[in-house]
Amino acid sequence: MSPYAGWAYGCGWMWLLPVAFFLLIAVVAFRGLPCCPRSDNAHDKNVETAQKILDRRYASGEIAREEYQAIKKDLGG
Repeated sequence: MSPYAGWAYGCGWMWLLPVAFFLLIAVVAFRGLPCCPRSDNAHDKNVETAQKILDRRYASGEIAREEYQAIKKDLGG
């Protein structure tokens, strides 16, 4: 009996381990870790731009129309 007979017949499923490992690496590389969201996506959703802050303050009555227009002009809008 060959010394490799146990490997060939008894552990025929062992080839799945390297395949699963490389699939796991590919998923992490393309999608990121599930516990750590990508900074570009998470950051963009939570950041309020200067224009949005200005619009919100004007809509709530915190600043007057003249001040709103002056700041908007400074922002380039």
